[in-house]
Amino acid sequence: MTTSSERRLAARRAAHFVAEIETDGTRLGCGVSSDASASGLLLLARADLLPGTRVVLHLWIPGEDGPRALGGSVVRRETIHPGESMIWSHRIAVSLDTPPMDLERIIDTLARPAQGQG
Repeated sequence: MTTSSERRLAARRAAHFVAEIETDGTRLGCGVSSDASASGLLLLARADLLPGTRVVLHLWIPGEDGPRALGGSVVRRETIHPGESMIWSHRIAVSLDTPPMDLERIIDTLARPAQGQG
């Protein structure tokens, strides 16, 4: 049996993005990534989406004027238990269909400590 880390296409790193979550043309709300890789994101969200659900993430990239629309599929869903979070109810792992070529560079920039920190 393979572990989830063996199935991943790229290494995950702590990176925080805001994403509006859309499915079937309806925006369900937003989520915040707790980590990301060049091929997907793990979002903290209130949306309860089952694995296999097709989504469009409207991903806000720091320094850009508007969000990028990225298609993908939910590959994992976990319930966040009461007491773990006052805002979010689920962790939603999304695998991107066509990850942006610059996503890994953006993640590296966000994962680096700000100058004068760390």
